[in-house]
Amino acid sequence: MISIRLAKFSDIESLIPLNSEVQSLHIDIAPSVFCEVKKDELSKWFQEQIEDCNTQLYIAENSRKVLGYLIIKVIKRPSNPFMLKQHYAYIDHMCVDSEYRGNGIGRKLISVAVAFAKDSGIGHIELDVWSKNINAKNAYKKIGFEASREKLICKVEL
Repeated sequence: MISIRLAKFSDIESLIPLNSEVQSLHIDIAPSVFCEVKKDELSKWFQEQIEDCNTQLYIAENSRKVLGYLIIKVIKRPSNPFMLKQHYAYIDHMCVDSEYRGNGIGRKLISVAVAFAKDSGIGHIELDVWSKNINAKNAYKKIGFEASREKLICKVEL
């Protein structure tokens, strides 16, 4: 049985290899953006996420191991001359162990994020996904996410 709960500091060692899977994929997709992460820096970063009052780090686990995680952040932006005030939740990271993908773990993590947003009075959740990450895009669409804007890049020869 898979359960979802908030992460504790003692979970950090289990999160590092999961993050490595995602980081490797990101490096393959965008090597000019992403880099290898040092274990001690990643450990510190996860600790900061757990401590941040505007962040929730959920883990999915079975009786034997951590199978995935999701980091959701509360974002509040004041209005400006061009945009209204914004209050939303942002999924900053999500990973499911490659051996366990396709078993509904991502859906369970997202459902907890949706419940968190609802309980917090937040009307929508955003996330970013790389255009070339077809598997992730399809998974998010199945769960109910839809594209709302696109980011276009023009490479300049130096």
